[in-house]
Amino acid sequence: MDDATQDDSVDYADALIRSGDWAKAEKTLDAVPPTHETFKRYRLEAMVADSNKEWTKADSFYETAVGLTTRPAVYEQLGLFQADPR
Repeated sequence: MDDATQDDSVDYADALIRSGDWAKAEKTLDAVPPTHETFKRYRLEAMVADSNKEWTKADSFYETAVGLTTRPAVYEQLGLFQADPR
């Protein structure tokens, strides 16, 4: 993925999570520089941390993700975000 953008890497990590390859998704996200701050990136980081039972780290990532979006969201019991149904 030499010519891939940071967004491409985040999208790839999302696809890996959806296919159940959590370890590869984690490595992909680890390669994204911390200066690439997007809602999607931090939501995925939180999901990976949840899957590793790193609860404090996951909570921190979810808080960061929420701060990066203008769309209202609610924190679900399983750590998923859903759009506000209003």
